[in-house]
Amino acid sequence: MKQFRSFLVAVLAMVATFSAVLYTSCHKDPCSNVHCYNGGYCSGGGCVCPTGYVGSRCENLATTTITFRNNTQTRVTLAIAGYTTAYVDAGSSISYDGYYTDQAIGTGTTGGSLGEPISWNLVYTFPSSGELVVNINVSSDYFYLYAKNFAAPYTITEIKVNYLLSGVATDEFTNIPYDGNLYGIGYYLAFSNSNLYFFTSGSSVPWSYNTIPLPFTDNQTFTASLY
Repeated sequence: MKQFRSFLVAVLAMVATFSAVLYTSCHKDPCSNVHCYNGGYCSGGGCVCPTGYVGSRCENLATTTITFRNNTQTRVTLAIAGYTTAYVDAGSSISYDGYYTDQAIGTGTTGGSLGEPISWNLVYTFPSSGELVVNINVSSDYFYLYAKNFAAPYTITEIKVNYLLSGVATDEFTNIPYDGNLYGIGYYLAFSNSNLYFFTSGSSVPWSYNTIPLPFTDNQTFTASLY
């Protein structure tokens, strides 16, 4: 009886072993010959890629986007290494495509012939996915000056900004007619005692703003209206 039991156990063990081999051969691991790169791993026969990598084997860097948004009052010139120089109007944006971990390196400068030139050093890394939005702002150290001339029949011929403030006074020559339209002048340094003096043709007395009420926020502006 004991011999029969031993024989039965041996038979059952052989059957179990054969069944396991048969099952394994019929249900091959789908990931056995799949090699994933850059930290990816196999699941169900396909590679699951880490953020920043794409491809059937995670072999490629992802292509992502950096968008520069011009929040200033003037056109901005963007010179990014490896890309064509771009001119971005106020309120507009421009996008660049690149590989994850690459960098968009360059400069930005404001347009316009009057006022203080504003520039930025731009160094941004392309994101691991999607889009990185970069806002181009002018700090509260500056304000942008607009002018409207309603003072008929005079033409604005000269503007003094920060008049008599040592080292920062600016003298600009213009030709703004008395048409009530909005004219952009330029960027100027902002102080708590910033002032304006407008000189017109045919008048020896300037129109003045002894103190400009500035909020001291990024991208601040001031519109001077002459009546």
